[in-house]
Amino acid sequence: MPSIGYGMPREIRGKINGMIPVMVNNVQDLKKIGKGEIGILSRKVGRRKRIDVAKNAIEMKVEFSNFNARKFLEQNGKGQNKKEEPKNVKTETPKVAAKTGKEAGAGK
Repeated sequence: MPSIGYGMPREIRGKINGMIPVMVNNVQDLKKIGKGEIGILSRKVGRRKRIDVAKNAIEMKVEFSNFNARKFLEQNGKGQNKKEEPKNVKTETPKVAAKTGKEAGAGK
C-alpha cells in the first residue's frame, strides 16, 4: 500500500512551473493560450508549422515548457534549406597521377 506524504498538493498538481499546460499543434491552438497557461508543442508538428508557431509565440509572448522559440528560429527560421549548397563554392576532384609500369609493379 502506498503511504501518505509523497503526493503533490492539490493546488499545484498537474501544473508546470505553477501554470496550466496546454497542448499546441498549430497557430490556432497557440492563440487559445491565456494568462496562467504554458504551451507544450506537440512532437508531431513539422518544421514549417514549428516556424509559424515560433514566430507567433514570440509576438504573443507565450512560454513553452519543451520548446525554445528564439533558439529554433535562429537555427531554422531564416528560410535556408539544408539541401542547398552555396553557389560560390567550387568542387574539385583530386587528380590521380598515372603510374608507369615500374611504379605499378613495385608494390608487389
